[in-house]
Amino acid sequence: MKIVHVTSSSKGGAGIAALRLHHALRAAGVASAYVSKNLTIDFDGKLIEDTFFAYKKPSLVQRVMGKLKRIFSIVSRNLERQVADMQTEWDVEMVSSPYSNFSIDKHPLLLQSDVVNLHMVTGMLSYETFFSECRKPIVWTLHDMNPFLGLFHYQGDHEKYISAKQLDTVVQKIKVEGISKINKGAIVSPSKWLLTAAQTSKVFKQIQSFTTIANGIDLQVFQPQAASLRGRFGISKSEKVLLFVAAALSVERKGGQLLLEALEQISFPITL
Repeated sequence: MKIVHVTSSSKGGAGIAALRLHHALRAAGVASAYVSKNLTIDFDGKLIEDTFFAYKKPSLVQRVMGKLKRIFSIVSRNLERQVADMQTEWDVEMVSSPYSNFSIDKHPLLLQSDVVNLHMVTGMLSYETFFSECRKPIVWTLHDMNPFLGLFHYQGDHEKYISAKQLDTVVQKIKVEGISKINKGAIVSPSKWLLTAAQTSKVFKQIQSFTTIANGIDLQVFQPQAASLRGRFGISKSEKVLLFVAAALSVERKGGQLLLEALEQISFPITL
């Protein structure tokens, strides 16, 4: 069986989780490939120079067809422009369009695969066409709420910007119609909370399989090292250590402010 992982980038939480899963599958003897805009690994485990995402000068026929498409796709052009404006002008963490410039279903590694494992797919596929063109079994590993929310990636932004409800509804409708064309599909989530949110969403109403699978880690890297690390950093055995990790403390949903408020309630000395 050949499994291909599709994600926007090899960087960030989703890209790293997908890459770890790819390596874990290969270590278990499963043929796995990895496709992103900045990193592609074939089924032999080799990094390849992927020209699929590179700019290609369109032919005369393609230019004519592109012009006709732009004339007749006013809705999609307006939507993409509005999404771009929101991302730059609003205090929103992330919004995304349901469209893409790539026909990712035509990628050589997807054509060779038996199963397609989608991860973060913003900018990688068009909801209107991908699911009708790709008839292979699809496993969709969720890394945020965007696949079933519409414009937004996180519930906080979705609830905050009520003024975008009309546009958000349009995007979600596009997703519902596209995802309804999945032939065989399964939704995977690293948390029970996110899985429940996906199950209760109208976007995945025709999907039958929902499973919680935690993100994998490399046990050669992540392993108990308390004794050696305490010695290395001069931390005594009696001291309690709390580790907080976030990509950016400025992002409210990461809980940095909640941590600081909680630490203020502790009476014993704290070293930050």
